[in-house]
Amino acid sequence: MGNCPVVFVPSHRSYADFILMSLVCFTYDIEIPAIAAGMDFHAMWGMGSMLRDTGAFFMRRSYNDDGLYWTTFKQYIYQLVTKGDLPIEFFIEGTRSRSNKSLAPKYVSLILNNNLATRQELLTVEELTKEVYWLKGVIELYGAFVHTENVEDSIKDCFIVHNNLIEVTAGDRVCLVRNNIVLDKINPSKLKAHSLSDQTITYALPFVMLQIYINPTLQYFVDSALLVVILNCQTNLNK
Repeated sequence: MGNCPVVFVPSHRSYADFILMSLVCFTYDIEIPAIAAGMDFHAMWGMGSMLRDTGAFFMRRSYNDDGLYWTTFKQYIYQLVTKGDLPIEFFIEGTRSRSNKSLAPKYVSLILNNNLATRQELLTVEELTKEVYWLKGVIELYGAFVHTENVEDSIKDCFIVHNNLIEVTAGDRVCLVRNNIVLDKINPSKLKAHSLSDQTITYALPFVMLQIYINPTLQYFVDSALLVVILNCQTNLNK
């Protein structure tokens, strides 16, 4: 601190993290930083005033061809860094993950997704447990650390915690929960991209949620997957 400019560049996963950094600084008797926030926060109920009260300043998400705005804003930041009394807090958007890659992966999801996507018969709890044991051994060979002391207990816990996503049928088979989604209750003006039917969304939503848990595992399989693709292509060319 002292005479040196200080810029905090933390990662964030929610809007609350903006305020959390200020709380940490306040607790340790550090000057609360001036937060660089997107202009869309300016008029946001609650969050806008909260950010302003903790020293935030707002900027556009893009400057397009507005050279005057860019020059003015750049000079403003320069003055804050070189002559201001406060540190600056700037969140890099790329460190936040809407795919949840920063969460611990669920390996009760890679097997389920593969089984359901290939339209195979639903797994029983016992079959799922065996598959998880197998996958645990494979993924540990790839360098992953699988945090579980008892696979059976971990799977049972997942059934409880994620009962809105997976369930066990009367035949002891594991399947996805598909709650009927009625779009009549949703404001269509807030929807983006293509308009989908109730049936399509009802069917796709649990798969999308399952994929979110799978995303953090993919880094361990990328190299092997590329080799498999190359070998498959080579085999087809030889034929």
